[in-house]
Formats: sequence, structure tokens, C-alpha cells
Amino acid sequence: MSLTSVVNSSRPFFKQHVTRPAVRPSLPVRVPRTSDPSRMGSSIDYAMRYGCAAEFDTVSHRPTAHTALQRLAHALGPRSTTFRRTASEVRSAEALLSTLDSAEAFRPEHAEAALILGRMEVFARGGRHTLQYAHLLDDPPTNEQIAELMALYDLITWDALEPASLMALNPTFGDGSRWVGGADADL
Repeated sequence: MSLTSVVNSSRPFFKQHVTRPAVRPSLPVRVPRTSDPSRMGSSIDYAMRYGCAAEFDTVSHRPTAHTALQRLAHALGPRSTTFRRTASEVRSAEALLSTLDSAEAFRPEHAEAALILGRMEVFARGGRHTLQYAHLLDDPPTNEQIAELMALYDLITWDALEPASLMALNPTFGDGSRWVGGADADL
């Protein structure tokens, strides 16, 4: 069961009891959307997590790409060519993002690595339907996606995020997370 399925099954309740406020855009769009918003959202999460780990000493980080690889190994077989290629890409992406330095710029290769990890999120959360997304494994990041992610990353105000003691990246909520299909927070 996912959070989306819980919300979808509750739509009649929401329609009856919750009114949607009129919202007018008050801020200009700073980064026009050029690609799949779901993948971009997961990718900026990865970029930000690794950026926080580079920026701050007090970071606890739990990557979800490993969960995705476990599910893929189960679905495709650990010896399959697709799984081995994907596992290698994920390891390379994680290694590259682990070298982020707060003093250097977020480069296109960093964005590409975050997009590769972001692509894996559907497998980390896909449950028993993992194979229906297998075609995404052959979907390399485009130049437009790389540029969009770099522009989003440039908007991060690092000094506003500085933790007082500990920053937990990608924390879960125990049983509460399992009840809704593995929900977690970004930071």
C-alpha cells in the first residue's frame, strides 16, 4: 500500500471536508520544468543529500538506491546483464557523488550521477510491480535534465540548512513508513 493509494481511496472524504484554497502564483518560475517531475524530484533529493554530506559534518545518510538494487536482483536475477550493468552504474554514481566538495561547483557529471540514482527510486518503492519499470533502466539522463538539475541545485541556500546538531537525510518513520509503502522524509 502506498501513500498515493491511501489518498486515492480517501478522495470522497477529502472532497466533502477539505476545500482547496485559491492559489495565485506569486513567485516567478526560477527553473522551468523540462522533464519528468518525479525523476527530477528524486534526483534533486539525491543531489541535496550528497551535497549536505559534503557541506556538513553532522549528517546521517541512508541511501535508498541499495533497496532498489536488492529488488532488481530479486526480479531480474543477480547474474542478469541488466542488473549487473545497473548495479555498476549505481555504484559509480554513488562514488562520484561521495566526492562532492562544498568548495567546488556541482558539475554536469554530478547531475548525471544524481539522475541515475533518482531513476532507481521507482524500483526502491515499486514493490511487486518492479519489472513494469524495467524500461527506465535504459533511459540515460538527457542534457536538458542535467541542465535542469544543475539549475535546481544552484538554488539551494546551504547556510539556511546548517544543522544545530544532527541532520538526518532520508529518515524513515518506523512502522509508520512500512504502513504506507516505505514513505520517508528528505531531511
